Amino acid sequence: MGTRISDIESFEKKKAILIKNRELAEQRLLSAIGKYKKIEESDVDRKEDRLRIAKSTIVTKKYVLQQINEQIEFSRPENEEDIAYRQRQYDKFPNLIKTIVPDDVPLRFHGCPINVAQHILEDGEISSSVDRLGISTSYDTEDQVSVTTKYTIETTVRGYAGLVGNFNMPAGCIFVVLPRDEIDAKSGDSMLMNNISFRQSPERLVAVITSLENLQRVSQWAQENDIDISKICEYDEFQNFLEKYIEDQKGKNNKLLASAVKATEESTKMGNINQQALQIKNNQVKDNQNDFKR
Repeated sequence: MGTRISDIESFEKKKAILIKNRELAEQRLLSAIGKYKKIEESDVDRKEDRLRIAKSTIVTKKYVLQQINEQIEFSRPENEEDIAYRQRQYDKFPNLIKTIVPDDVPLRFHGCPINVAQHILEDGEISSSVDRLGISTSYDTEDQVSVTTKYTIETTVRGYAGLVGNFNMPAGCIFVVLPRDEIDAKSGDSMLMNNISFRQSPERLVAVITSLENLQRVSQWAQENDIDISKICEYDEFQNFLEKYIEDQKGKNNKLLASAVKATEESTKMGNINQQALQIKNNQVKDNQNDFKR
């Protein structure tokens, strides 16, 4: 198993097509920029509206060009071992998630291609394409990102994680996150949730699941951007990772409970002491008043 000569030849042909597509995308971007400048320099009717549409077109053309460039950057020949690994996760991972994630742990899952995962880790957040790019590239809207629950995990694994379809591209990633609050959790049940910042709320990032091939590069991106690399794991590790995470959370909750109990005890103890001091003071005042009367 591994990479065959035929796989390399096929990859070279596909890469040549991508390079040709890049040239066309560059031409279309230049044309869009030229159209914008032409409108800007003219006195046409509804000029502001035309400029707004032309600007939106430029943003779209730039995005298309960026996607092609990143596909060229990440593409490599197919590998039979990688394909078998990814196909296995595609088939089995959704049922595993449904089995191992407890009902009272509100995990949410966001899948994306490998190039998008790099941007997420560099930006330190999962955000709507509308907020990030100014255009909508998916079903998300302003301040909303697409997520699934353990009950709808197939949509993430089989539709957005980049496991199948183009085996010349490395597999994508699945970001495992927590909702901000109960309202956010209910929103997540409908497969949309508020943007998630790992910089502001690092505890909301539970894990980044990726393939064996990507493990080193994704860990490096995390480390370079001050994201806890212990949260990076590959698919086959996730069950053990989740068990440890839940155990750690129970330990933290127990510590918080113990601290609360101790604080209550100290407060009660201090209250008793203060009450005793107040009683002594009151007794002293009464004694002084009696002495004055005598």
